[in-house]
Amino acid sequence: MVRTGDTCSYSGRQIQAGYGSIFVRGDGKPFMFKDHKTAVHFSSRWNPRKIDWTLACRRLHKKESIVTVRRRSQRSVKSQARGWGSMTAGQIAAKSNTSK
Repeated sequence: MVRTGDTCSYSGRQIQAGYGSIFVRGDGKPFMFKDHKTAVHFSSRWNPRKIDWTLACRRLHKKESIVTVRRRSQRSVKSQARGWGSMTAGQIAAKSNTSK
């Protein structure tokens, strides 16, 4: 059985807890498989990019894409005092201070 959150070495799909099998190659590298079907395809040395139901094939033919969210940078807000009509910003501020 495979731990929770592992992905299949052949198909690229997520393996549910309590399912799957592990094959350890002679050099010690472990391969996790979702089911017997993926293990047979792996041992037959079929290329996963040519098998339609694998994620490698779907990504190669742009059927399934990896979604990455790009954060927008915040723009700095620059406040600018502007006048109104023929009055400047200083005249407006002076008039509002005197009326209070």
